[in-house]
Amino acid sequence: EQAFLKELSSKVNKTEDLFIAVVRRESYLTIKMYEYQFHDFEFAWASEIEKLLLKYEAKKTDGPENAAGTLIRLENKTTKPRLEKRINILKNVGTNSMSNGSECISLRLDCNIPNINKDLLLEEITAITHLIKIDVFYYLEKEIGNRTNLILFFTNGRQGVNLNPKKHTDVGLMEAALKNLFEGFDIELQHRGNMDYFPKGEPKIIKMVDEAFILG
Repeated sequence: EQAFLKELSSKVNKTEDLFIAVVRRESYLTIKMYEYQFHDFEFAWASEIEKLLLKYEAKKTDGPENAAGTLIRLENKTTKPRLEKRINILKNVGTNSMSNGSECISLRLDCNIPNINKDLLLEEITAITHLIKIDVFYYLEKEIGNRTNLILFFTNGRQGVNLNPKKHTDVGLMEAALKNLFEGFDIELQHRGNMDYFPKGEPKIIKMVDEAFILG
């Protein structure tokens, strides 16, 4: 048991964004991972833990999870960068089940803008996504007179494949950059017209990775 915990702890200490809870009970260990959302990263780490358990010839047990025990926290103490405060220009939205039953969480912005300014706006926003390191940017559109209703989506691809680190996006910094950009445009952060003018149809892709996991 001690050798297993020592090796597991050593691996965790070399990995950012990982927290594993081990509860030591009288005759067995309970191992858990706590995350609000599970990425490829967590599933890959579950496989790594399974390999270690096989290495140390651990046996599965059906002992009660609510039995008294000692909690052992295994986590990397790396200090996370300070993120800018959000001003809520962007909304968090989720998708339906995509490839392999996955779900994609994206940032969404609804707005409308004069048709003559649309292309320039999209170019400027694309430059911001490069700066903030956003991997995916696509949109839906619908013209209404001399203006266009837009729904803009931003996200990243799969996180932690092959145990690569997860990416952290400073959404507050992105919102600040967008707010500053919008001051130079005649933009409204809402749609015009009724549902006939709601943006829909095939997404217009500007940047994309892992499309099957994002658009299905």
